Amino acid sequence: MNLWDKERWNNRFRSISTKMIVSYSILLIVPLSTLGYFAYVKSSTSMEADMRTHSSKVLGQTAFLMDEYFAHIENSIQFVSVNQNVIETLKTSKGTPIIQII
Repeated sequence: MNLWDKERWNNRFRSISTKMIVSYSILLIVPLSTLGYFAYVKSSTSMEADMRTHSSKVLGQTAFLMDEYFAHIENSIQFVSVNQNVIETLKTSKGTPIIQII
């Protein structure tokens, strides 16, 4: 007997049990696939929105910290520029290199 005999396969697919298994499989696979697709789309959209929110918060915090850092540097430069000790040291050491002063 040949496994690929057409009559044998036709008889097998004519049985009610095979038809029920195929139909129930289709009835299960189609809704589950649809549900899986929509769950994927919803979760990826949600993750994208969360990522955008988090990224904007991180960028805002980074900008704030950089502003604070540069404000600190500016204050330090202003402090050094008005400090009388620094000004007097620079006036008296016109001909000597700065490295020798320190």
